[in-house]
Amino acid sequence: MISIKVKIIKDAVHGDIECSELEMKIIDSCRFQRLRNIGQLGLSDLVYPSANHTRYEHSLGVMHLAGKISHSLGLNNKDTRLIRIAGLLHDIGHLPFSHTLESVLSPNTDHLHETNAINIIDNDFSELFKKHDIDKTAVKDMIIGKGKYGKILSSGVDIDKLDYLTRDSYFTGVAYGVIDLSRLMHIATIENGIFAFQEKGLRTIESVILARFMMFSAVYDYTTKRTAERMLFRALDAMDRRSLNITKLLKIDEVDFLSTLRQQDGYTKDIIDRIDKRQIFKTARIITKDDLSTEHVTRCLEIKDNLNQLKRIENIIANKLDIPEGYIILDIMDYPKGIEHINIKKDNGDIVKLRDISALSRSLMRQRWQDWRVSFLCPKEYRQIVKENAKNLFLKYL
Repeated sequence: MISIKVKIIKDAVHGDIECSELEMKIIDSCRFQRLRNIGQLGLSDLVYPSANHTRYEHSLGVMHLAGKISHSLGLNNKDTRLIRIAGLLHDIGHLPFSHTLESVLSPNTDHLHETNAINIIDNDFSELFKKHDIDKTAVKDMIIGKGKYGKILSSGVDIDKLDYLTRDSYFTGVAYGVIDLSRLMHIATIENGIFAFQEKGLRTIESVILARFMMFSAVYDYTTKRTAERMLFRALDAMDRRSLNITKLLKIDEVDFLSTLRQQDGYTKDIIDRIDKRQIFKTARIITKDDLSTEHVTRCLEIKDNLNQLKRIENIIANKLDIPEGYIILDIMDYPKGIEHINIKKDNGDIVKLRDISALSRSLMRQRWQDWRVSFLCPKEYRQIVKENAKNLFLKYL
């Protein structure tokens, strides 16, 4: 195994994380240090008070797992170094409040932070990479899941997910994310450029899918957290776009941005004040998949990330019920994903998809789809009138 130790960082999840000279130069840069104040779990601390961990320690954890899996795969020192650096930098392009703000600035896509990361590497680390003979293009490709080893960092079961599931479980106190990381490292394989896991470790892979399913239920889709983030999303959307310049946002952290938010006027200020006081909107009505026709479900998934369409329906319902605009929020869940890009190497050498050989994984995805819903969120004083009227109005104007 490559000898890299220059400094040891003590991590709550992985223990000792060894860092090389190059890695320490990246870690000590202003760009990377900014991640100390970019939260990993959004507004989850409204539910789980200890969920204050950040993109900083998560990135260190992904780098650590990159080294572990590279060693298990028998990769050479050069490739190991590239994968570790890609793991270290994969989240460096996250904005304050990460995916929530990303959804405002870049609707219908989930990759703005990856584009930001590539730009940062080009602008801030080119000289450092050149000095240390690092293939910049290879690192950038891995961050977007491409290239020879991209799927190690971005696929159905990858080192990014393995770290955040384990880390999120630890800091929320929810035990569902416990994963046998050591076993996963040893069953990973690359065959003809395809990243896969050996069939003998099928139950270990299934345990990851189960952990992810449970963490979505208990943490990522928890009602209070999800509602607060929808409120934040609407507050951010109502801001003057000049306050949401990506170049400027990449130079500040969530402490800076919260200060800006608290100085806003009107709707944005009221929503931020409510979040600060934990006066979170209530769920007035839920519509499940069984309440809707196939056409209605399809339409819901089409408009889920279309802010203009959602606001149109929200405002119609608000006006019909004599409620101020912005105080009814629609929350439409996404179509569940999770096992589409997981490869299993069978004992005979064939590469197959996990979904084709794992009844448990298919069952968990069906259950997530069964849990799909549309929620109507509003302040508690409007809860009853929304409960009584929202469904019919929603279907009429959908």
